[in-house]
Amino acid sequence: MQRRWILALVGALAVGLATVASAQKKGYFAPVKTVEIAEFQITLGIDPYKPYPFISSVAKGSAARAFGIKKGDELVQVQGEHVRSAVKVQKRIARMRPFTRVEFWLRRGARDFKVTLRKPRSLEALKKAQAKRAAKKAGRKKHRSRRSSLDPKTGKKKARKKRQPAIVIKPLPRDDDGGF
Repeated sequence: MQRRWILALVGALAVGLATVASAQKKGYFAPVKTVEIAEFQITLGIDPYKPYPFISSVAKGSAARAFGIKKGDELVQVQGEHVRSAVKVQKRIARMRPFTRVEFWLRRGARDFKVTLRKPRSLEALKKAQAKRAAKKAGRKKHRSRRSSLDPKTGKKKARKKRQPAIVIKPLPRDDDGGF
């Protein structure tokens, strides 16, 4: 009787763990703890069921996203050292000098790949550069929208002027005898 009870309990536990693992893969569970690495605008998640910290978010428009880092990638190595703690990664990157190239080895599925990013001068400089890029991009859009092909007085489409070519080629005048 006790043996059956133990086997039933072990079976239920195995089914429960399998259900938790499948739910974890589908992304139903949030990470237990997150650590932000502000210099690269990524957030690392720590999950007790995974051996390495994983990328839980990547900021839109960041260099990390431009170089192919995606949500769900596991961070395997930083600067050649294996990673087990996201907090240690955060502290190590904070101690690095500005403009240092940082190598991240990431795992996506069964594939490992390397991404090298340069640490920015400061967070303020990074945010300032992003704001400048956004303003420049917004300014370009405004400039394009200001050009209107409608006449402001009549509201009808303006007639386009034909442009004259920069070089005009004309035939040379000929003499009566056919020479130049």
